[in-house]
Amino acid sequence: MNLSTSIVNSIPCTLKAIYRYGERTHGLKKLDFNVIKFSQKSKTKEPLTLEKEMIIWQYCLNNKERISLAMSLGLYAGLRIGEICALKWEDIDLENSMISITKTVQRLKSENHEQKTQLYILEPKSTSSIRSVILPDFLTEYLKKYNDLYNKDFFILSNKEIPVDPRIIQKNFRKICKANDIDATFHTLRHTYATNCIKTNIDVKTLSETLGHANVNITLNRYVHTSLDFKKQQINKIEPPIKP
Repeated sequence: MNLSTSIVNSIPCTLKAIYRYGERTHGLKKLDFNVIKFSQKSKTKEPLTLEKEMIIWQYCLNNKERISLAMSLGLYAGLRIGEICALKWEDIDLENSMISITKTVQRLKSENHEQKTQLYILEPKSTSSIRSVILPDFLTEYLKKYNDLYNKDFFILSNKEIPVDPRIIQKNFRKICKANDIDATFHTLRHTYATNCIKTNIDVKTLSETLGHANVNITLNRYVHTSLDFKKQQINKIEPPIKP
């Protein structure tokens, strides 16, 4: 059976939500879900070009909206869309330029028979996804412009006690991309972040921990596909020996 990547990605979270319910209500023994592995088809992912990245960032600067907040955190903190939707202001330490990632939001099949699906606030898909993310200084300053406008106890994108649906953020992002002739998904922002980090010589171990990967091989194989120009720059660092 061929399943889409999004469905494959949702399987561990669904299983975890079901089992956690069993732990709470029926006293099931705690289970480590890190032992469950799902193979996925590798897809070539292209980061945003510098021109397209500038368009996205300029939109964030010019429009004080929740989609701007979401895009800035995807593009310059490398956060997943579910992680961004689960953020509250209490998770963001602007004084130390740090974000604590402890939750994610997903729409899954509902336990309530009155509706087919509902939003769940879950633990991240792996222990490595629970992490602290250091923010670049310019992004910290950008977030400060929003901080005073929002209730500190609410989710940062919804400004309510309930999170915004990731599908709404995806829909808003697609509209912006279409208006600016950009071929991308929201995950492209995270991929662009990873690629830019490699280009600026941020070490892979630091990047891997920031992205919430279990090991550096995932980071290198899944996200960091460098451009031909960048490869040429790196190879041209090789020089012949100088005769003494």
